[in-house]
Amino acid sequence: MILFRRLLPLLGPLILAYFLYQILNKPENWALSVSGMVLLVLFCVSFMNEWKVNKAEFWGLLFPIVVFTAGALGFLFFLEQSFLRYLTMAAMVLLFALYLENLFIYRFQKHKYTQFSLPNLSIFLLTVAGFFLFSTGFGFALTNVLPPADLTWFALIYSFLVMWHLVWSYQIPKGKRLAAIFLVTLLSTELVWVLHFWPTTFFVGGLIVAVFLYAVPSLVQLALREVLTKKLWMQYAVISLLAVLFVTLTASWS
Repeated sequence: MILFRRLLPLLGPLILAYFLYQILNKPENWALSVSGMVLLVLFCVSFMNEWKVNKAEFWGLLFPIVVFTAGALGFLFFLEQSFLRYLTMAAMVLLFALYLENLFIYRFQKHKYTQFSLPNLSIFLLTVAGFFLFSTGFGFALTNVLPPADLTWFALIYSFLVMWHLVWSYQIPKGKRLAAIFLVTLLSTELVWVLHFWPTTFFVGGLIVAVFLYAVPSLVQLALREVLTKKLWMQYAVISLLAVLFVTLTASWS
């Protein structure tokens, strides 16, 4: 069994690539391919966690990769250029492989595991997933498919789950959790509500939300763990500011 688990970071992404190929070339069977992908992700994480699906750890490990995969799939259907579709698919396959590799090391090779490497990767996945999900959400809102209230409620739920996963994965003491979760959830929800009214393309709002998810939750967890330094704060602030300026200055406004 350990040998098969060792091979899973290679085999799982190859099967995922096959399902993505089917979606691209046989879109009429998309429901079957998506179902296969869902089962694949569930199997891989369950198997890596030794089938302990009734434990909180299983759901914590499952959440980032499921949300990332779902967000990428939704975003995929909005893309018209083949190059961007293949780029998104390649990112899905590579990050799935990286996540399974980290999960294997975390579970079965503790001597090789770097502290917080899995939580760091999980937050990265949730940040990219935020871009995918909210770009798709803003796209639906612009076409009047998704009401603004529903998008706002989704932002509230997603932000809450991201923060809950963050404080769980970084083992933040319980006494410090609630205020951090409430603050970041509120700020994120208000940001999405404001961005909904911006007269620009849907992916601009998604990118700005992703920048927020990159910077604010990470700064909060560093502060709660009492390891936040001025250098780290400046690093996140400068990168976030430059990213937002680049997005807003290069975006097309209507």
